[in-house]
Amino acid sequence: MSRPPNRPPAPPKSPGASRPGGAWRRAPAPAAPPAASPPPPAEPTEAEGERLAKRLARDIGCSRSEAERYIESGMVTVDGVVVDTPPSRVRDTQRVALTRGASLSATEPVTLLLNKPPGLKTNDAADGAAGLLQVRHRATGDRVPARVEPAHLRRQACLTPLETTAGGLVVFTQDPRIARRLTEDSSQLEHETMVDVAGPVDPALLARLAIDPAEPRAPRAMRVSIGSSSDETTRLRFAIKGHQPGRIERACADAGLKVLAISRLRIGRVPLAGVPVGEWRYLGPEERF
Repeated sequence: MSRPPNRPPAPPKSPGASRPGGAWRRAPAPAAPPAASPPPPAEPTEAEGERLAKRLARDIGCSRSEAERYIESGMVTVDGVVVDTPPSRVRDTQRVALTRGASLSATEPVTLLLNKPPGLKTNDAADGAAGLLQVRHRATGDRVPARVEPAHLRRQACLTPLETTAGGLVVFTQDPRIARRLTEDSSQLEHETMVDVAGPVDPALLARLAIDPAEPRAPRAMRVSIGSSSDETTRLRFAIKGHQPGRIERACADAGLKVLAISRLRIGRVPLAGVPVGEWRYLGPEERF
């Protein structure tokens, strides 16, 4: 019996192929993935561009420091977009211009009054009380000036620190005159502070607050009165010239009182004036410490 001749093996069927009517039909090719969106244009490198302050100074014929003040005040645009960081770099092809009505007189030093929440450190770092000096945290009722300039929120120094556990009025300033007043005359400025303590406070206990156990013949230089009282808590008003961290807590501890909360309301003749906790306002042109 003869053997059939060897046949080549049949080609493998492709996935999805069918054979209607005896003809092979190839499955449609899978759709191509969507094209990725192009990356945003890269910032100019040091080799590609020059500092914005240098470019502006050359273009408008001002000093480098004046150019930086224009930029920090939000009065400079690059290709129509406001840029407020002087170290930013621009290319030769980019258009740099001052906004309409730009004037350095709008960047005079200002002083800001913050109602610090308890728990925040009083420092100039972004993670401390200074981190609240942003446009969105300005008190709603503050109307002067009408517009917050970006330069107003930079280089603000705090010269009236508070304990981390305390809250209330903290002053930030750019004005050297205010800075001198808050430092050179600090011992003459009266600080009004409200302190909540546990339980009731009778007249005898109130008198003990003015006595320093270490120097019983020299009473503490402070005036204390009762603002409000209940069986659970008493609100005390302290008026003390100068500020020494921990001074109020020590006085309360010596009198056997447990401090629940501390909030400074006034420094000299300047009050918080209803600023909500976590918000700030400008020192008014008529206000003096």
